[in-house]
Amino acid sequence: MFNCRKISELISDSFGRRLSFRERFGLRMHLLMCGVCSQFQKLQHRIHDSVRQHGTNSHETATDPDDVPFLPEDSKSRIQIRLQAALKDLDENA
Repeated sequence: MFNCRKISELISDSFGRRLSFRERFGLRMHLLMCGVCSQFQKLQHRIHDSVRQHGTNSHETATDPDDVPFLPEDSKSRIQIRLQAALKDLDENA
């Protein structure tokens, strides 16, 4: 059985590669029992869909590289800190 940290990694990995049967099975079983990870997966899907939609629109309409939106470094740092705190909370609650 996978722990919450491994499940969060699998959820993220699933957007970039096909998970093995063992990974998919473990993910599904864990999600049936863990509401926190289920919410995390839903949130990741929403984020992924939003980024994909926004990225497609901005690349289609932007002709100048300066017109493409970017995320400032301080925002990236704040997001990273919050994600690390959330992962720590997941580990403590698992």
